[in-house]
Order: sequence, then structure tokens, then C-alpha cells
Amino acid sequence: MIRGWRQKQPDGIQYFNSVLRKTAQMRKSLDKKSPSLKLFRQVLIVSLLAAYLASLLTREANATIVGWCSDRDKIIEAWDGMARDMFAMNHNACCERFGIDSGKTKLVIGVANGPDEIPWFDAANRIPDHLAGALASWQLNGNVVTMPKHASIIQECFADNRFCVIVKISVTPTLSECSRVIVSRSPIDT
Repeated sequence: MIRGWRQKQPDGIQYFNSVLRKTAQMRKSLDKKSPSLKLFRQVLIVSLLAAYLASLLTREANATIVGWCSDRDKIIEAWDGMARDMFAMNHNACCERFGIDSGKTKLVIGVANGPDEIPWFDAANRIPDHLAGALASWQLNGNVVTMPKHASIIQECFADNRFCVIVKISVTPTLSECSRVIVSRSPIDT
């Protein structure tokens, strides 16, 4: 697919050659005796979700700039930043599917200036980290959380909030599932 894009866009040949190099590097690491399949899945899923959200912002809000400010983890850096390329390529593909021009939105990735430096957006990432922590502690089957403060976060932030969507994603080696979780203060008839 990348080779096809390279042929259709000769002015971007250097970029596509770098993506082909990163893809080869990634494939080589996956051929090892103990490949990091978990990291590979994370890179694929997170970059796809980020791209999908960016395409929604492009389509619905006419966003001119969309930024992805990642936690300090391996997802952004793995395989020489392959997630960044997947973010851009998936954004382009989603926009194409929506029938809109992906070029009207500039995609940016927030990163730290150095390995020991805290990124400028680190404090802003703490808010979604708290929300994600509350959701992670929520055992949906029993409708219980591991800490009482998480119950109040779920109830006050997510319950009956039409601006929040919780998507449960389950990935196993043989199956990927995606479903929406509805949170309400009152019982919902099913």
C-alpha cells in the first residue's frame, strides 16, 4: 500500500521511503523469538483511534490543527516513531472515506525536548489520566470500582454526559471487539 502511495505521489518519495524503512524495521522486530506484540497492538490501535478522532474533528469542527499529546510511553517512539506515520496515514484514509480533504488539517504530535525532560503538556495529560484510571478500576460485570473516589468520578463526569463517550475495546490474538458503554444515574431499560 505504501509503495502504491509512493508511486502516486512522487513529490513525497522521501517520506514514503522512510515509512517503508520503518515498516521493515517493525516487521524485523516482530520476527524475533519474543516479539513485543502488545506494543505492536498498542501502536496500531492508539494511532488508529487518534486518527479517527482527528478526522472527526476535521469533518465536524473544520479543525485546522489537531494535536496528539501522548503520555511518556513507548507508543510514540517505537520503531522510529511509526505511530506518527500511522496517525497521518489513517487520518488521510478516514478523511478520504468521509469525502473530505485531509490536507486542511495540520496534525501535530507533542513530545518532550529530551529523554529526561517533562513535556510541556504533562500537566494537561493528568486530567485524562485520572479519568482513565477511574474507568480502568471499574469492573463492568459487577458494577464495582476498586476505590470509592473512582465511583464519584464516573458518576460526576460520565453519567448522563452527552459530551462523553466511553468505548470499551477488547483485543485478543483472535478477536477484537468494540462497544459503547452508557453510564446513567438512573436505571436504563434494556
